[in-house]
Amino acid sequence: MPQDATQNGMLVAHDRSQWIRLQTLSALRWVAVAGQLLAISIAESQFGIIVDVGLCTMAIGLAVAMNLVTFMIYPENKRLTEIEAALMLLFDLCQLGLLVALTGGLHNPFALLMHASVQQSQQIAPAPVPTG
Repeated sequence: MPQDATQNGMLVAHDRSQWIRLQTLSALRWVAVAGQLLAISIAESQFGIIVDVGLCTMAIGLAVAMNLVTFMIYPENKRLTEIEAALMLLFDLCQLGLLVALTGGLHNPFALLMHASVQQSQQIAPAPVPTG
């Protein structure tokens, strides 16, 4: 790594900006889709919770469509900029928010899953720049 790419042993912001791979977010989204489908089917069949399965399936289908579109548009080894990663995670958060709203608001187990998206966003956010 060139000398100008590090500053006191830390990577500068430009070098940190493309750490997350699109493939990583897509794989996490596939896991989320499987979990959401499983949770909807278990909630309805085992617990007798009345859920509008059609609307929930459409909300989950948005995540599937997003994965398929990104798979067709971007190369397999695409690394996301901070803005692209933030937009992807914002999409995931909105999709999960829609699913929470369709299944009863904050009184359902999906509400806790919103924390995972926020935590993931916090992990890839750039480190704050000291001002003093």
